[in-house]
Amino acid sequence: MIKRTINIDFSRKIGKIKPINCLNNGPLFGIDLDCDFTDQYKEMQPPFVRLSGIESPYASSRYLDIHCIFPDIELDERFEASYNFAPTDRYLAAVKEIGADIFLRLGESPELYEVKKHTRPPRDVSKLARICEKIIAHYNKGWANGYKYNIKYVEIMCDVDTGAGWCGKAEEYYELYSTVANHLKTVYPKLKIGAYSSGGFFSLNHYDATPKQKSYVDFMDGFLDYITKTAPAPLDFFSWKCYAESPEEISLHANYARSYLGQCGLRKTQSIISEFNLLGTERGAYLDRKYPAALARALIIAEKSNIDMMFYSHLSPDSRWNALYSLDERCDKHLYSAYHVMTAFGALASLSNVVDSTEDYRTEIYSLATLGENNGVCVFSTADYSGVVEINLSGKSFNSYSIKGIIGGGERGRGFFTEERGLPLRNDSITLRVGKNEVYFLSFS
Repeated sequence: MIKRTINIDFSRKIGKIKPINCLNNGPLFGIDLDCDFTDQYKEMQPPFVRLSGIESPYASSRYLDIHCIFPDIELDERFEASYNFAPTDRYLAAVKEIGADIFLRLGESPELYEVKKHTRPPRDVSKLARICEKIIAHYNKGWANGYKYNIKYVEIMCDVDTGAGWCGKAEEYYELYSTVANHLKTVYPKLKIGAYSSGGFFSLNHYDATPKQKSYVDFMDGFLDYITKTAPAPLDFFSWKCYAESPEEISLHANYARSYLGQCGLRKTQSIISEFNLLGTERGAYLDRKYPAALARALIIAEKSNIDMMFYSHLSPDSRWNALYSLDERCDKHLYSAYHVMTAFGALASLSNVVDSTEDYRTEIYSLATLGENNGVCVFSTADYSGVVEINLSGKSFNSYSIKGIIGGGERGRGFFTEERGLPLRNDSITLRVGKNEVYFLSFS
């Protein structure tokens, strides 16, 4: 009989779990924010939610963007009356309600049409920096009848290398970042400031990469050279996209980003995947039986890679990239099997200590385990393996365990599930028969 093993040593703590199960977009959607996924977000338990714009071309003129908050650039940025915070206040409040921290983008949403209205270089970059200062004061210091959200991460613009989020010259963005970042760091020295949701490193291992995709590395090279040599500026984190063809690609790109930042002397700069998904999602991967297991493997690989944070993209129910849920008839929520993978990782991440978890035949089985005060959790995903898996526990004694199996496919991608609770744990070992592309979530108590 074919058998694979997973060995978990709960006495060997690797470190604190990294926030790899973060989400893009808040739980409210639609032009009037009347589509509410608050309950689903609470169940997924994302540690951070990245707010970089509203996907709807209609809603994007009302929330988050600087031109929405500060609608008349000719007004005096020192006065409260110059700002329109109310719509964005509601959007951010919804994120705080689910218990997540806010990862805030200060800039403009990508403009995908030919005429660019808001992504042009500003006439006065210093004034833009002061406007950004006041926006942060509103959400962190209570200025202008604001809040004390303790926002820790601020991203200066996004999609600037793709042409969608910036229609100026590359050097104009480099200058803008240096000016704004230096000003904000002077006013808020503890704030983590970074940029700029790069298009990523698809060209690194794809011979068929387009000229535009190849240009992302050149843009990054110029940016890092500018802020480390020409006009030094703080870069607490560098954010980049990873739409991968396989889960394993995350590790390759993560190593490249970390190495490149190190060569530039930015060893303390965090490497953050601002948008992650698997290629193929665009065309119905939520109906693909393999997708939930691939997503689980991606999250496991990300946790064990050289990145510091990762955001799933995108969460709008209308998004062609969303393989977690959609809407039926614009009102009924339809949950795909991959949604339950995200909820499993939310539960796993709630136990903050990662422990040693090793498996034989890594390309066939991927595992991750965490430990709380009196309980433990393990998630593992199979790839191209069908047979028996033996899970051996050591370092801490447990009396019982519960298990949930998640399998993709089913009616409209809802998947199949198996679940057993309160099973006795004998000899610190569990033996399971599994199939290809399945996910298992085990909790020990």
